[in-house]
Amino acid sequence: MKKSQMLSKIFMHIFLILSSVIAIYPLVWMFLSSFKPTGDVMSLPPRFFPEHPTFDNYKTIFSNNIGVYFWNSTYIAILRTAFPVYTSALLGYVFDKFEFKGKNIIFAIFLSTMMVPWIITLIPLYNIFMVSGLLDSHIPLFLPFICSSYGIFLVKSFMHQVPSSLMESARIDGCGEFKIFNKIALPLVTPAMAALGIVLFLSAWDDYLWPFLVLNNEKLFTLTVGLSKYAFKHYTVDYGPVIAGSVISILPVIIVYLIFQKNIVQGISLAGLKG
Repeated sequence: MKKSQMLSKIFMHIFLILSSVIAIYPLVWMFLSSFKPTGDVMSLPPRFFPEHPTFDNYKTIFSNNIGVYFWNSTYIAILRTAFPVYTSALLGYVFDKFEFKGKNIIFAIFLSTMMVPWIITLIPLYNIFMVSGLLDSHIPLFLPFICSSYGIFLVKSFMHQVPSSLMESARIDGCGEFKIFNKIALPLVTPAMAALGIVLFLSAWDDYLWPFLVLNNEKLFTLTVGLSKYAFKHYTVDYGPVIAGSVISILPVIIVYLIFQKNIVQGISLAGLKG
């Protein structure tokens, strides 16, 4: 190995190590700070390790309905992930494997919605749910998201790699279209669905503005809304319990990523090869 190549590898490893430390440091600080009394969290000079570890922050936050908020966020995030992932796969299959009049126009309309910023649709959506009497319920939190234009575009690109001859063979054997889709096409685009599922889950889990607008009942709050309401409940921020709640809120994200990590990497790799 040439000396220049060895030096470049050394510098690359140093850069990666420093980048990892910078990325992980805030998470480690947050985790350790969740065991500090509130007065120690904002102490000057700052202390990285807790001098007097305590579970009081977790006891406080669990006594303020965080379990209810956590459940609300969990099942809403699951709905906002499962429905659009399946509908995206189904519509991606239809747009790629079927020929029908107006297909390109309809697909172009779907793609054009990706250019509209989400913030622009807030007022029309709010008015729709207000007129229909569905505000202050969980229905507005998942109903507008049962279909994803980005997901349709992503899965259609992957579906194009699936040989149409597989579907034709299944039709000759007498399989129905839904059986062909569920048994043949769907398993072959698992990497794309996993990558899409991660993006949608994170978006749903971190969503704050829309739940904040449509929810008033405390028992219906998601974790993001519940933590923000608690943080400013008494016009002063109790940092210890808020940080403890933040630690609890990132656990599902880490777990989901660890479970689907291989599929995400495979999905990104296939997308790169296709491009």
